[in-house]
Amino acid sequence: MIDHTKIATTKFYKRVLEKYPKHLIGLILANSMLYAFNSASLVEQCEYGYKLLNKDTTIASRNCDTLLAANAEVRNKLRKVHLAYKLLTDSMQTIIALGKIDSLNPRTIDFGLKILGPIIDKNKKMIYPEYFRNYTPLTVEINVPVLIINGTEDHAIGSNHYKLFNFPNQKTV
Repeated sequence: MIDHTKIATTKFYKRVLEKYPKHLIGLILANSMLYAFNSASLVEQCEYGYKLLNKDTTIASRNCDTLLAANAEVRNKLRKVHLAYKLLTDSMQTIIALGKIDSLNPRTIDFGLKILGPIIDKNKKMIYPEYFRNYTPLTVEINVPVLIINGTEDHAIGSNHYKLFNFPNQKTV
């Protein structure tokens, strides 16, 4: 499986295109995020979380640090009432099925903490800056056909995140 963040990088794209020009006919991006820390998606996640908590809350801030703190706060509140899974799916059965699949390849939260550590603790060194980059401006340089599959109720990525993409030859469903 190819990491969608690598697909979006021009360097990777050009390498693949140069090495396999007859084999690359297009890209399919399913529920893909090309800028994980964009304010619109963070606002949508927070507001949806508060909606699940039956609290009509409008998030006014567009500051990334403030939104990340608000996001962590609402996620903690959702965990306490066993609703955090609803940020990923409406069905607990889906979470159970994913848990069974994940149990085949046990993992820890170590990698996630290495990525998010510098956000939580500003004294920590950023090890993986590529997770904080905005790859959406690079979409204009990718000329193969791109199929974007996006959920209208995708609260993990953001239901409108795909609108930031500007592939010259894109179709969104």
